[in-house]
Amino acid sequence: MSFYTEITQAEVNIATKDQGTGIRAQFNFPETLELFKGHFPSRPILPGVAQIEMARFALETFFEKKVSIKKIKKTKFSNLIRPGTPVLLDIQIVSVEPGDNGHDLITTRVTVHSDEKVAGKLNLILVTD
Repeated sequence: MSFYTEITQAEVNIATKDQGTGIRAQFNFPETLELFKGHFPSRPILPGVAQIEMARFALETFFEKKVSIKKIKKTKFSNLIRPGTPVLLDIQIVSVEPGDNGHDLITTRVTVHSDEKVAGKLNLILVTD
């Protein structure tokens, strides 16, 4: 099973903010998800790649279309996220520009929060499928 599939099985609440230029997404992951089993077996944490996939899923929900990651400009993971801890993503949509063949390029800045601490920062460029 993929990280993306696991993320779609989480309890998710996605809302817009800042007059449609931002998204706030809250994820609650049960401890039973496969993505916790290998990272790390005795002290599980949410993998960084799952945080990237969470942002992609929130953007797909917001735009109501599939998006792919074109480029990861910058990532920084600064705090561990444990199973059962709510995870909040604040996604700022920096720009949406027309790309090739009718696909839009979406530039974002994402801040990941857990336990009221910043757990990660991501700068992503995505493309609509």
